Amino acid sequence: MRKVLLIDDEETGLDILEILLSEFEEIEVSGRYTDPVEALERLKVEIIDAVFLDIEMPEISGMEFARRVQEMNEQTKIIFVTAHMDFAVEAFEIESLDYILKPVTKARLHQSVRRILHATNKHKPKDSSISIRCFGHFDVYSHDENETLTWKTNKVRELCAYLIHFEGNLVERDRIIDTLWPEVPVDKARTSLYTNISYLRSTFKEHGFENVIMKKDSCYYINLLNFKCDLIEWKNLNNTIENISQENKHLFEKILDIYKDEYMAKSGYSWAEEKRQYICKNIYTVNNQLAKFYNGLGEIEKFLEYTEKEMELSRYSDEICQRLIKIHLEMKNRTAALIVYHNFVQVLQEELGIEPSLQTKRMLQQIINES
Repeated sequence: MRKVLLIDDEETGLDILEILLSEFEEIEVSGRYTDPVEALERLKVEIIDAVFLDIEMPEISGMEFARRVQEMNEQTKIIFVTAHMDFAVEAFEIESLDYILKPVTKARLHQSVRRILHATNKHKPKDSSISIRCFGHFDVYSHDENETLTWKTNKVRELCAYLIHFEGNLVERDRIIDTLWPEVPVDKARTSLYTNISYLRSTFKEHGFENVIMKKDSCYYINLLNFKCDLIEWKNLNNTIENISQENKHLFEKILDIYKDEYMAKSGYSWAEEKRQYICKNIYTVNNQLAKFYNGLGEIEKFLEYTEKEMELSRYSDEICQRLIKIHLEMKNRTAALIVYHNFVQVLQEELGIEPSLQTKRMLQQIINES
């Protein structure tokens, strides 16, 4: 399977390409964009085999876009899709893989697909042997997650986490210093940064990865192109969903599956708090949409499953507790309803020192009356 992106400033052009490419089982349309800037952001953090690209676009021309892609990853193949022959020579000069004239036909697209398969087969990397987990305890694994990378110091580990926190984007040197060495004099802090950068590069090099920790002017960034990262996977999925439907519900469920625990929650990094809260709110919204969706379909077992997850995400919510009790009573499961009520009361008393709302207390009488 080869992953491709489609980029055209007209939705109609994207629709036609996606429909035609869906007939080739070797091709996965990983994303489609009318905004080339958004597409470039995607290409910074994910390996894409080929890009189908219009030439005449408002913000960035197709030629300029292709040059930027090649700077990021020369293995990503460019296929221009245009209504004009005028740019063929320039396309040849930047070594594009193909140049397709609109209107696109399946027969012509078949030639491009064959070229993609042939070109990427030579350079197709093995499955990534480095994977990064940001949800829960921050860890970096090698060799299919059988081995955790060993850090020379905890600060090296935190530096790695901090660079990943910015998802492959540039981070100013002084910002890194202010965050990770706030109490250290500037000269010593800079020395510490350079030392830890060296240690971090060595750690990845020991596992066969070079050009991971990069520097540009006074900034550093981590090159995530060859790695699997749950944060990036969450972000990419989250950017593709809007309103839940039968066709895309699996994407909502996949987001919840990725989210094993709060973002870097077990690592104690205070600088991650703002993003942690943002992601928590997003996960709650996704879960709530799934609960409402399955309730609307009358699938009570699924409605129960996602309401229970809502309770886990918002443990002090009277409203969710009441809803969960009602579902159990509707399913004629009085014992489960009692357990939900007593667990909720215990959490409030032990962790907050408060009682549930009067309306929640009345639910207890409703449970008793169901007997």
